[in-house]
Amino acid sequence: MRGTGAARRRAAPNPRADWLCGQACAGPFIFGANAPLLNVTGQACYEELRLLEVMGNKAGGLEVDKLEGIVQWQYTDGPRGLTVMHDRHAVRDIYLAKAEGTAFQVIKTFEAVNPGEDCQRVKK
Repeated sequence: MRGTGAARRRAAPNPRADWLCGQACAGPFIFGANAPLLNVTGQACYEELRLLEVMGNKAGGLEVDKLEGIVQWQYTDGPRGLTVMHDRHAVRDIYLAKAEGTAFQVIKTFEAVNPGEDCQRVKK
């Protein structure tokens, strides 16, 4: 076993990490207001944390008993639209879209889809 004063081995050069660090410092094309959109998982995390913030502010804290008292019909508006809490679940629109490069063209909107419900209401 080596002591804490032992010399540490220097990490091998990593061109990809160097490029990413350079991009982060050079301009807003990866990070910041002009960055590409988050993926669905990133957007969902942001929206739900924003909803938790709204609910926590209204409840006066993040304790479960306080949140349970105000959760019904709480809402927030995020990148994917309005999220409304109903029966302890998030109700939101779902979008069917076509990718065009890095942009999406919404083809159909399924409004206020409840958890457990799918989009099979589409008529062919």
